[in-house]
Amino acid sequence: MLEMPTPVKVLKYLKEGGEELSAEELAARLDEPLDDVRRALRELERRSLVENVRGSYRYKKDSFSEEVARKVLRVYDRVVKEPSLELLLAGLLSTFSPLRPSTVIKALEEAGGRRQEVEALIEEEIRKGNLRRVKAICVGQVYSGSKYIPVGFYIIEEETSESEKRELIERLREYYSWVGLEGVAYEEDMLIGEYPPELAKAGRSYLNEWKELKERVRREAPHVFRWLPIKRQEVVCYRTDDDMGEGGWAGM
Repeated sequence: MLEMPTPVKVLKYLKEGGEELSAEELAARLDEPLDDVRRALRELERRSLVENVRGSYRYKKDSFSEEVARKVLRVYDRVVKEPSLELLLAGLLSTFSPLRPSTVIKALEEAGGRRQEVEALIEEEIRKGNLRRVKAICVGQVYSGSKYIPVGFYIIEEETSESEKRELIERLREYYSWVGLEGVAYEEDMLIGEYPPELAKAGRSYLNEWKELKERVRREAPHVFRWLPIKRQEVVCYRTDDDMGEGGWAGM
């Protein structure tokens, strides 16, 4: 299960206990490294959630702190109890987005989920608004060994009509043939993560415990182009490593 970050542990302990405690006392009671507790206290003090009183720390009880603490603690009280598959899904789609559904299902099966369970979880996250199913156009494949590898994908806007999609695919096929690639273009389903920042952060933290799985998914994550190479009025969504937002998706 997900481990609470030290700042959250400290905030929770001071808020619920109502005591004034030194960093050393907090470290001993929470069984956390002293340096981690000191860094947590500095961060909480900087955010005006705790205050230093002659070398000891106490929860700063005011309307601002109450509201922030309520939101933070509610999120972590919930996510530490969530099934690992849900956190792993949040981590995958908050770190690598978009992903093919087949990549996501394979990863969660590898983590111990049953296919039916995983598919139901994906549908539930879509209903909650944490995931979105989109269409993408795979373009410009190159030959490598015994298979073709796509150069990248363009995410198709929801309002794009079928005739517009066909026209776009044809124009992209012509363009990539013109630049010397195979000129292949076809439509494919993708999943995009749109998790709240707190849940996205918790998911990414949990994903870091699955290093081999994370690396494999990273290799399978499709490259999504930022701009269309042909003239088109609309702007498409995109994902790049530098543009990842807190919820895992960047768009124009």
